[in-house]
Amino acid sequence: PTSSRAYHRLATFELMFWRLLILAEKSRRDSKTPPREPAVDPLESEKFLSLLPFKLTPEQIRVSEEFTADLRSAKPLNRLLQGEVGSGKTVVAGLVASVILARGKQVAFLAPTEFLARRYFEFLSPLMEKLGRVPALLIGSLSLKEKRRVLKGLSDGAINLAIGDQTLLPAIRSRADLGLAIIDERERFGVRQRLALTREYPGLDLMSLSAPIPRSLAPILYGDMDISSIHDPSHGSSHNSSQGQKTPETIVYQEYDSAKAYEKFFAAIRRGQPGVALCPRLGYDAPLDDPGLDPLAPEPAREEDAREEEDLLFQLAMPKEIKPRPGLDILAIEKLIRAKAPDLRLGVIHGRQEPALRHKTLKAFEAGRLDILAATSIIEVGVDTPSANITLVEGADIFGLSKLHQLRSQVGRGGGQGLFLAISSYKATDIAGERLEALTRYADGFKLAEMDMKIRGPGEEVELKASGWPIFKFAKFPRDLAFWPKALELADNLWPRLGQWPDLAARIDLLAKELASWPETKTS
Repeated sequence: PTSSRAYHRLATFELMFWRLLILAEKSRRDSKTPPREPAVDPLESEKFLSLLPFKLTPEQIRVSEEFTADLRSAKPLNRLLQGEVGSGKTVVAGLVASVILARGKQVAFLAPTEFLARRYFEFLSPLMEKLGRVPALLIGSLSLKEKRRVLKGLSDGAINLAIGDQTLLPAIRSRADLGLAIIDERERFGVRQRLALTREYPGLDLMSLSAPIPRSLAPILYGDMDISSIHDPSHGSSHNSSQGQKTPETIVYQEYDSAKAYEKFFAAIRRGQPGVALCPRLGYDAPLDDPGLDPLAPEPAREEDAREEEDLLFQLAMPKEIKPRPGLDILAIEKLIRAKAPDLRLGVIHGRQEPALRHKTLKAFEAGRLDILAATSIIEVGVDTPSANITLVEGADIFGLSKLHQLRSQVGRGGGQGLFLAISSYKATDIAGERLEALTRYADGFKLAEMDMKIRGPGEEVELKASGWPIFKFAKFPRDLAFWPKALELADNLWPRLGQWPDLAARIDLLAKELASWPETKTS
């Protein structure tokens, strides 16, 4: 049982060993770092900033200085930048990249999805081209001919900034002149990729980007890195105006009131505000949509009989006037919108489409040729339409609190008053209800990250494996976070004396090497 002394000891020791792995990796990185000239040309930073159509906020300036201070030191940059959607993380990343590129080194920007890779490329490539750099996009959907062109450019040095999804990872591992890796860890990248890169490139500057992380989890997930945070809700990126962003009005509807939510949604769109309708699932018989899903993969096994039986039971148990509907299904939502609002131009995006079609539909929406974009969560933070001030989320109870806040953060980015409508399904749990209640009460992503941890409680673990984090056999989060201070104390006391136990020291070093080389399948 988890309350036993034996369990407490095992979970604490497991966390202690994780801390020792972190210390071993930091020690290895420091000892293997070749000497380098800690020079930063301030003119390069100024050139990049002069190209931006806005001024940095005080918070963005502060974190930029933290990164450039690291670049001036003799030690490699190894820092995480956390902040909300639209807080300017990409701008800071571009500034750091411009400094490294000015040294004659190559930069790799790893995004978790093709959508985000395209977004980063569209924002950074025009700026870098004006600085005389040669950027390139390397994603899975490119033709073989185009991939070969990019790979050749990386090999002969003609391309010095590569932005891409996981397709880029093996390509940059063969580069001898890689100076900086920027990793957006939102989905697929994590500690293993960081360890692998720093082992292959001693002295590599490493920058990671993340949404707000609960303070209690940060030392466990990012204990090997320094951490910078953008707390200012004012925005200064390509997606935002200088006016900043007002907190969107957030309204939660129960499923039996969904008609009211759609009425409000359609009314706002007919007043000239494009809208986004999101849901977590592709089809009624499909699993939750996976942003990294291969669009050409075969359809999953159907569970039609089981789902029909389940819904029949719910229908029998509910009043006749409340009819459950497949609100999580993008296909059903498309059908509903076309029936209720035939006058509005609709585009649909989901994970089983060809990437080129998804990109074309998204561009049409951003260009104003569509009134509504219906999509699964594959679009994540990929919508760049400042005039889209209204978002409706079906099955909102399925999403985590941080994900809901990320989706909401896209609303009202043009400076107007945004509207965020969340529909909770009739199967929602009490914990999901608490999440949605917290969403209506708080607008700060850092506060919501902490709230999400508290709301989960001992009955719901924090999902780590989807983010590339190691799977602990005993310790579970957030339930066992209370063991971390003791584990930290034990590890920090043991580390200076670890040489007294050479077998243990050798085992820890071996585990750190194994962690860096584990394939994706071992932690997912």
